Amino acid sequence: MLTDDWMKLQEILDPDLVERPPSKTGNLGAKESDWCYQFLCENGRTLKPQTLWKNLEKFIYYCNSDILCGKVLGDEKFLNMLKSILTSSPWIDQLLVYIVIMDTLLGNPGKYKNGFLVLTRYYQDNKEFLDTLIQHLQTAPLDDDIVLVTLHCLALTLKSYIALKEYHPDEMALSISLLLLDLAKCDLSSIESLLLLQSKVKEVRDIIVSELVPLKLQLSTYLASKKLESFPPVQDLLRQVFADITPQNPDLKLRFEQSNGGLLAINKLSLLEASNVIVFLENPNSSFRKLYLEHLLFGEYPFPLLDILLKASIQIQKFFHEHENCWQEKPYLATFAMNNESLLYVLMNLELKFWVESAASTKDDIESLTSLIPVVLRKVDLEITEAMKTEPYESFFDIIFLFLKSIDYEAARKYQLEQLKEGYCSKWSKRFEYFDGFLHDQVKEYVKHQRLIQLQKGTWVYAEDPLDATIESPHVYFIIVSDNHTTLFAREFNQKLEEHPTVIANKISLSPSARSSLSSNTTMVTSPLTATIMIPLKTIAYFELEDLVEKRPPSFDPKLIRLPERNVFSKVSLLDKNRKNILTMYLDSKESKFMWFDGLQMISPAVQQRAISQETTQQIDNLIRLRRDLQFLNLHNISISENVDILDAVNADDDPDDEDYYDLDTLKNLTTDFYYD
Repeated sequence: MLTDDWMKLQEILDPDLVERPPSKTGNLGAKESDWCYQFLCENGRTLKPQTLWKNLEKFIYYCNSDILCGKVLGDEKFLNMLKSILTSSPWIDQLLVYIVIMDTLLGNPGKYKNGFLVLTRYYQDNKEFLDTLIQHLQTAPLDDDIVLVTLHCLALTLKSYIALKEYHPDEMALSISLLLLDLAKCDLSSIESLLLLQSKVKEVRDIIVSELVPLKLQLSTYLASKKLESFPPVQDLLRQVFADITPQNPDLKLRFEQSNGGLLAINKLSLLEASNVIVFLENPNSSFRKLYLEHLLFGEYPFPLLDILLKASIQIQKFFHEHENCWQEKPYLATFAMNNESLLYVLMNLELKFWVESAASTKDDIESLTSLIPVVLRKVDLEITEAMKTEPYESFFDIIFLFLKSIDYEAARKYQLEQLKEGYCSKWSKRFEYFDGFLHDQVKEYVKHQRLIQLQKGTWVYAEDPLDATIESPHVYFIIVSDNHTTLFAREFNQKLEEHPTVIANKISLSPSARSSLSSNTTMVTSPLTATIMIPLKTIAYFELEDLVEKRPPSFDPKLIRLPERNVFSKVSLLDKNRKNILTMYLDSKESKFMWFDGLQMISPAVQQRAISQETTQQIDNLIRLRRDLQFLNLHNISISENVDILDAVNADDDPDDEDYYDLDTLKNLTTDFYYD
């Protein structure tokens, strides 16, 4: 009879099926599955271990889901038989069985609650299973098949913790907290990062980015919602860690406790915060601890370790959630999330450095310094994004380390200012499209006004080419713009005079004092050579500029340094609409070129083609940037007075309600009573 049943079992499980079928159950019907289950329960112990394992393995692969999860996993006798045979089977076979069962359970944990609780608690109580998983990840070659299978099992384990919190939330919160502490001690994050950055197997990288990192964040988010006061075991761990790092010297101990609020608020922490503190303070790297104790001993204001550590933990968690949609595009950000502990350690080193360099001492300083953490993280993101265009992923950690090592307090503040400006520009860019034109015109008017002041003072220019060797003493013009800005006056003289002429009744004339001075000097010619030339600015349609350079032969004295002497002159021609020359003059410096050549173009109403110099263009651009920055400050001030958080506004997406805050009219009104001069 047993022989017939044995043959029936073989027929049902079909030995000709592939050795490694897809990891899904349900190939057998419920009746066949139940019969196989009953047979194996009653007769399994009589079979040889190898034969029993082979049939158990096939049974689990093909068993109907309802029978496997609703009946088999609730049978203690069957589970004991399965456990005993698993311990002697190959590791890869154990993993495949675990994957098949857990995949089925997680497909509907509510339906198979009892079986789910039995199996998951078994593996949670059996810590050797998790240790063995991590050990295989540490020792297996990067591209070995077992790596992918092990990662899949690890992902299923994390999923089981997330699913179990629906049934026993407090119990699972403690289990999750202890799990993350164990994973940190095993340095799982470094192993996963190595696999992500160096493995050539796409499936390995995908399971890390798409499953393991999001699962870890889910678990962290859950822990953040639970208060430490409800979990005495973690409280005890935290107190022990603080006891281990508390200085024995009475004075240092007092400074330590005072700077950390007497450690009275520990129970107010979340489980996530407590876990991060434990992992950080248990870190075997002693560099931070050494620096901290030195500062505690010699620093005037002790570094508030616990306060900044908690705020840094929150900032890191926030950064992860803000960038969780970028991990496929930027896998190095996933390594940020996986290496939460290492990242926290590096940032705390920076915060201690900033505290010392900035001579911080108050609670406001704590808020100010921790506000630099997202600034540094964003800057790191930008630096790596740029570096990864040319550098291999393996160099990721070196790039991070060198960059963070180079940051000081001044550099961090500079990055913060740059990011604030970028944020304002991004937030208000649509509104500033119109405002920019208005601002550009206003700045040009200011520069035009600045030039006009100089044009109305008048200046001396050459009327003849000063580089023409045939002209011994080139004549000069005195040129000046009329008070009503409509006319350019020019009059030719033999030479420059110390005192500028004046314009009287539309004529350039020497002042009485100048005439008196010249009449007493018989060596100077006193009278102008021509009458005053009146050029309506509206008749000037074109400006032409030609740079003239005189090169004098250098001295050949061997005792002297040979530097060629260069005089720079500019020939400026004013032309009418028919390109007929109205006036030609020669400027003798760069300053006069961008003052007069640019200035005349800016005030002439009929100019067809303006050729403003680079110097003036740069001046306009600089003033616009300055004005925009000041305008942003005005926006910030108004947002405070109207109880609108500008930082939230900068980071928020645009929506129609924003129009209620700042439209074009508001931006224009901000310039009221705001002048440069």
